[in-house]
Amino acid sequence: MQKNKPASGCSIRDLAEHVGLSTCTVSKVLNNRGDFKILDSTRQKVLKAARELNYVPNINAKRLFERKSGVIALLIPSMTEGDKVFADNHFINIIAGMESGLTGNGYSLLLKFNDRKLKTEAKYLELLRNGSVDGFLIWGAHRSDTPYYRELAESGAPHLFITSRPDDAPGCAPFNSVSSDYEKSSGLLTARLIAAGCRNLLHLGGYEDSSVVQSMGTGLRAALTGDAKACDSFGPYSRAEAKERALKLLRTGAFDGIVAVSARVADGAVEAMRELGIPEGKLKLVILDSSFRHQPPPPGGRGGGGRARRPLSRGAGGGGAPPQSGEFPL
Repeated sequence: MQKNKPASGCSIRDLAEHVGLSTCTVSKVLNNRGDFKILDSTRQKVLKAARELNYVPNINAKRLFERKSGVIALLIPSMTEGDKVFADNHFINIIAGMESGLTGNGYSLLLKFNDRKLKTEAKYLELLRNGSVDGFLIWGAHRSDTPYYRELAESGAPHLFITSRPDDAPGCAPFNSVSSDYEKSSGLLTARLIAAGCRNLLHLGGYEDSSVVQSMGTGLRAALTGDAKACDSFGPYSRAEAKERALKLLRTGAFDGIVAVSARVADGAVEAMRELGIPEGKLKLVILDSSFRHQPPPPGGRGGGGRARRPLSRGAGGGGAPPQSGEFPL
């Protein structure tokens, strides 16, 4: 790397490479973090290099706390890429819960669609650089999104991933995140199916790149005891695609229980069972993530038909309530 940079300055990564330190260590020096022990010689080395390379901090905790905009950005998946975030009742309930927390502390919410360009080119960081927002709430992140959000961890910028999160970036502090205990809820619901006599479970999961789906699968596997076993099928959350997955597997497998990742996936499974003429009561079904009282689709999409006996899986999507199992009498 050249010793001197042009007037436009260098990035924190350039600076870290120049001094031979991690970006996290350099960030701590530049932000004058006193909660970490850093040798004075290291600190002086970083500061001297920052002056020589004309380093201009675009994102750092000190600037964010000194310049308050009173706005928090909520990044959500772009609708143009097939995500149907507003069809997710869990998300809608979370949005409603944000209102009191934000307004009570003098903040407003900026909704931003996190399309491919905004994410891959880290365009969302411009909102921090120009002082438009004070931090981020991020919904719908995937485990493989780590490279796109790495700078959040490197810079110490205020952020919180909601429900799903990327894998942590090597050499950086863990991402900030909050979610329900999906692993525990999944384990409890699976255990109820096993206690009810189920031994061959069909697990209709979501995308494998989701930290939530990973946690659910871990809980399900941990709950399998004795001769109980599960067949995994991962894919989209839509009813139609879940129906096709269920049709294919139910035709070839002798299942006595279904574990569905969401209410829409459960709807697809119910439609598949009806199409195959599976007798009422032969299969028990639980929903891992459902924050509302759910009614399965009526036969043929019209009135009538069965209903869920209980609200399903409120432990995962219902704000910490004990998980409840449910059965669909078709």
